[in-house]
Amino acid sequence: MKTFDAKASLKGWSIEITPKESNTISCFSAFLEKGTKVNVTSLPKTSVRDTLTAVEKLKRDGMNPIPHITARTTADEGDLARVVEKYADLEISEVLIIAGTKDQPAGRFSSSADLISSGVFEHFGIINIGVAGHPEGSPDITEQQLQDALDQKNHLAVSRNLNIFLETQFCFDAQRIINWEKVIRDRGNMLPIRVGVAGPTKFLSLINFAIKAGVGPSLKFLINERDKLTKLVNSYDPTELICSLAPQFSPEANTCFESVHFYAFGGFRKTAEFAQELFK
Repeated sequence: MKTFDAKASLKGWSIEITPKESNTISCFSAFLEKGTKVNVTSLPKTSVRDTLTAVEKLKRDGMNPIPHITARTTADEGDLARVVEKYADLEISEVLIIAGTKDQPAGRFSSSADLISSGVFEHFGIINIGVAGHPEGSPDITEQQLQDALDQKNHLAVSRNLNIFLETQFCFDAQRIINWEKVIRDRGNMLPIRVGVAGPTKFLSLINFAIKAGVGPSLKFLINERDKLTKLVNSYDPTELICSLAPQFSPEANTCFESVHFYAFGGFRKTAEFAQELFK
């Protein structure tokens, strides 16, 4: 396994799991260190109850579960408060908020900033809040809208004394991620960044995920790096990407990079074991 100088700066990685896949794991502590940050997704075909069940299981197994909360499927402050109160009762320390893909919001919330501005999270003592970052931009949002939203989240972090962090969409081009971080930092971003990377995954599966997520530019970069046919029959390994990013995580680099977040497209346990081997 390839090693790198800034390994110590990359500890504290996180990983993502769906409520459905959590049902296949009998005991998370059997292969994960206590306190590992595990995001629990909120998908269109799953309910809050599904997410809550996965969070409860992770908590019992000694993990640090980070539930996703979707703005566009949240009806109002009361609906939000009922969900957040359940997480607070489980002593959940942080959440990740996404806008969601629903065309018509269920209520007045249409963005992560709307949910944060409600004041519900700090009311229940949750001040560690993740929001999405987009190194490649977004097919649904203009660059100016992304910058305005980032400015608003930086303002909310300071004005409400919240620990807001960015968790990025996965990307395959290290230089694109590095350039993006510098651009937003030069424009005033002070929010720490957890860099999203795809874990080991079969290439055909990864291409499908990338197309759905709208990460076309770096997907082209990935495909053009080596022989296309070889890639289609082998698996993607993010070690090279992480090694290229690693120096940017050192204190001397003076960046906003904080840690790495793994999207477990190739399977949760496989990705978790890969991360633990890489960062041990």
